[in-house]
Amino acid sequence: MCSISATSAARKLSRIWASVHIQVTPGVRLALSFGSPYCVTLNPPAGLLRRVAALAYDALLLLAIMLIYTFMIWLARGGREISPGTLWYQSSLAVLAMLFYAWFWTHGGQTLGMRAWKIRLEGEESGRSVTWRQAIARFWLAWLAALPVAAGFWWSCFDPKRRCWHDRLTRTRIVRLDLR
Repeated sequence: MCSISATSAARKLSRIWASVHIQVTPGVRLALSFGSPYCVTLNPPAGLLRRVAALAYDALLLLAIMLIYTFMIWLARGGREISPGTLWYQSSLAVLAMLFYAWFWTHGGQTLGMRAWKIRLEGEESGRSVTWRQAIARFWLAWLAALPVAAGFWWSCFDPKRRCWHDRLTRTRIVRLDLR
């Protein structure tokens, strides 16, 4: 995690003669690296309410995708119903949800709900989109964090960097993009 001030980064820049790489990405993010990565992140972490609001938006879109998927399965089965509690069907819905989130997170770091609420998921150290491995792990760990009365999500209210359990374990963070 990068945690040095802009003034401190400027001092280090003036002292280091090695090759300096300056990267400015869309949003309000400036990354400086001097052999080892130093960066200045101007985007503050997103709070729990924004996360939940984005999750509610995404749930509506995901529900529509799952209904279309179920209709296609129903057609493929010749109009026969899927028995309640069918393991293959429930597993396929879980994998569909995982693919939904993982694809959006790895392609720009934002689901449609996250775009509406102006938040983005990024790697904690790189500030870039997460890898497929991080996205898949984050999805399943989020379910585990939700199980004990959403304790893993409430944790973000007490964490200084507002990270949930699955953010900490996958080395990711959700930042606000609305401050310009």
